[in-house]
Amino acid sequence: MNAPIVEPAQLRDALRQYVRPLVTEGQAPGAVIGAVHAGQATMVCAGHTAWGRGRPVGPGTVFELGSVSKTFTGLLLAEMVDRGQVGYDDRVVEYLPPRAVPADPDAGRITLAELATHTAGLPRAPGAVYRTMLRSGWTNPYAHYTVEDLYRTTARLRTRHRRGRYRYSSLGFGLLGCALANAAGDSFERLLTDRVLAPLGMTGTTTEPGGAGDAIGHRRGRPTAPWTFQALAGAGAVRSSAADLLRYLRAQLSPDTSALATALRHSQEPRHRQPHGDHLCLAWFHRVVRGRPLLWHDGATSGFSAFVGLSPTTGTGVFLLANVMPTRRQPAVRAGRRAFSDLLRRC
Repeated sequence: MNAPIVEPAQLRDALRQYVRPLVTEGQAPGAVIGAVHAGQATMVCAGHTAWGRGRPVGPGTVFELGSVSKTFTGLLLAEMVDRGQVGYDDRVVEYLPPRAVPADPDAGRITLAELATHTAGLPRAPGAVYRTMLRSGWTNPYAHYTVEDLYRTTARLRTRHRRGRYRYSSLGFGLLGCALANAAGDSFERLLTDRVLAPLGMTGTTTEPGGAGDAIGHRRGRPTAPWTFQALAGAGAVRSSAADLLRYLRAQLSPDTSALATALRHSQEPRHRQPHGDHLCLAWFHRVVRGRPLLWHDGATSGFSAFVGLSPTTGTGVFLLANVMPTRRQPAVRAGRRAFSDLLRRC
């Protein structure tokens, strides 16, 4: 059941309490929160694109989404299944060159759906990326990991955990993005733009840094270099603005109004049940609370934090972006979760 209609000003006032303290208390240079709720969509911007010298954060300011990118890769998979280009149960080796096929038989049976639900038994990240993180302190750890590096990894691949069990894996989502690009005969970046971003009207969303509207990431009070990706773009390369994420929320909450209606619905379907009762969709985490399915995903890079939450049955969605790396307490992500939870209580 949908909540009663509220005025946009009421919704903005409700959102302001979650984003302004992040800036006024010095937890982030800038932040923006947006929501679709009770028939209205709005956002509240706070702070600046950099500490001490940036522009005011606005609707078009671009933030790194980190692992929220995985929800876009999951949607791309659903779109390609919908058009008959790939299948959920296709083995990933069908879309890899012979030199990249795993020698291990179990790894050779990994499916696209397993990659999209973190149930392929793969490690969280390739060893080369971990080594880069240790050397550079999280400074752009994916930048030099090439497609050939990925193919060498897959050729030696062994499932670290039992397939069918949840083990979060950015390697898996990077491999999924690469496989989808190979299936389409295109780059992941162009494929994502043509099949997902353009149909949703997300013209300010990209996988490449360097735009005039980019926020500058921060870690421990200092600016950080933007993250760039080669082979593993499907795991975390997407960069977006508040204006575009409002479009994303609207599409996710009202799939039938979108050109990607079938793919959006399929991307939200629970596909793997975890022992504690939560489910995994295509990238989305899924939980039923008081009879209502909730979907969410967090994201982080060395200079940014992100949260997106959806309640399709109530028509409520929230995102929060901040240009600061999460600390252990994750103030930005927690603020986004609180906003989502509090708006749901009004439904």
